[in-house]
Amino acid sequence: MIYEFYNPTNADTITIRATLDDDYEGIITKIRAHADDLEYRQFFLKKALKKSGVSPVKEPRVEYPDLMTAEQVAEYLQISPKTVRNKTSSGEIKSHLVAGVRTV
Repeated sequence: MIYEFYNPTNADTITIRATLDDDYEGIITKIRAHADDLEYRQFFLKKALKKSGVSPVKEPRVEYPDLMTAEQVAEYLQISPKTVRNKTSSGEIKSHLVAGVRTV
């Protein structure tokens, strides 16, 4: 994600404080699976900025390509990317090397 900050002061630096929380909704996996999907990034920004009492933001409809990355397969099967990689290594899920990228 790209963040832009406006600094109305003469200072050359700003301080940003952040905390990590558990990803119960698997948002990181979804963002990685749709890294180039602008609509998906907008969805997560809207969801993060949503105020309570406002109607929920609808998740965009996902269309999966014929050949998918491990992250896309993980989201589709609702398992972790590590599990997908383990299953491709064991031959349980077939994978192919296309232009130097492993696809499933």
